[in-house]
Amino acid sequence: MKIETDMPTYERLKRCLSERFPDVKVQLITSDPMLKKLGFAEKVPCTIDVIATDNQAEQIMDDAIDLEVRAFMIDDANSEEWKQYEQYGWLFDFFLYHFGH
Repeated sequence: MKIETDMPTYERLKRCLSERFPDVKVQLITSDPMLKKLGFAEKVPCTIDVIATDNQAEQIMDDAIDLEVRAFMIDDANSEEWKQYEQYGWLFDFFLYHFGH
């Protein structure tokens, strides 16, 4: 699925998915750093391709929900569960918005 985003989101998405879901690929299609350099954008805009099946997208969202549940059950900002939720929990919103599940 082709998605318009910004370079920091692309880099974060690529890193998080490679760590947690290595079968899901994220590829950079285009970017335009000049728009940021010229002051037309706060972040470098880019177009990416997220290569994931509907099933993989659902698995990613289910995983993010599980991370959130575990983090809030422990309710300790220093716990490993909370750190994982902070690192990967945003994937739920990203996939819900872009994949519409």
